[in-house]
Amino acid sequence: MSFMQQPRTFGKAVQRRQADDFARMRSRYLDIFSQTELRLTQLYLKLGLKKPESSVGQKMGELRALRPSHSLSKTTTRQIQGICRDLSRQAKIRNGMAHATMSVGTKSGEDVSFFQKVNDAADDNPVYFVMTFDDFTNAIEAINDVTTGLNSILTPPPSQPQP
Repeated sequence: MSFMQQPRTFGKAVQRRQADDFARMRSRYLDIFSQTELRLTQLYLKLGLKKPESSVGQKMGELRALRPSHSLSKTTTRQIQGICRDLSRQAKIRNGMAHATMSVGTKSGEDVSFFQKVNDAADDNPVYFVMTFDDFTNAIEAINDVTTGLNSILTPPPSQPQP
C-alpha cells in the first residue's frame, strides 16, 4: 500500500470487473476489522474500563496505558500493548478505506484500488491511498492475527491440573 497523486484508470469493462473484485476485498477487510473491534471492546470491558462507546483509538490509548497489577500480569500487559500497536496500523488502513471513495486502475502495470479520502477530494492536488490485491491479502492476514491475539487473552487455554 502506498500513497500517490494522479491515478491512471483504464477501460470501463475492466474497471467494472476490477471494481467488483476490489469492493469485495474492501468489504471483507472492513467486516473482519469490525469483528476485531468487537473483540477489543470485549477485552476493554473485561478489564473493567469504563466507556465502551469510546472510539477504537480511545480504547487503544487506555489499553496501552495499562500497567501490570495483581489481576493483570506483565506478560499479558505487554501482549495487550503489542496488539494495540498492531491494531493501530490496521486502523489507519481501515480509516483510509472507510472514509474514502474508491476507484480502480493500474500503477506500474499492476491492478490497484485508489482510495481518496472525502476531505482530500476538494484539494487541487489530491492524494490517493493505493492498495493492490496483495496489500489486501496482507492486511486481512494482519487483522486476523490481531483477532487471534485478542482471542488468546479473552479465552486463555484451560490450566493443567496439578498432580
